Amino acid sequence: MIRDELHRFAMEWNLHRIRKSVNAESPSGQPDVIYFLSSRTDDARDLITPVSDEDIEIAQQRCCVQTPEHGCSEEFVELASIIMLEKHLEMPTNSEDAVILYSTIVEEIGQIL
Repeated sequence: MIRDELHRFAMEWNLHRIRKSVNAESPSGQPDVIYFLSSRTDDARDLITPVSDEDIEIAQQRCCVQTPEHGCSEEFVELASIIMLEKHLEMPTNSEDAVILYSTIVEEIGQIL
């Protein structure tokens, strides 16, 4: 649900227009268009930096942790499911309910520990 909201926000953001400004250091226009077509303008600078496969592999090992299916550990999902069953809690349908559910689950876990 949060991922969907972030996706909608990104879509909306990328469709809005950035107005021209006298003192602006950034270009005007739509973010997606600026990003994807910037290399085709006359004043564009290519800032690409070559990176070795070894450096990419090191970066992936240090920084790219696979996100679990539900966005958290399987242990947390299992414990949250048990708490939801015991407390008769339902899956949220909006972001506010999601925050309330998360807070309730964290509070219950805090009481267990």
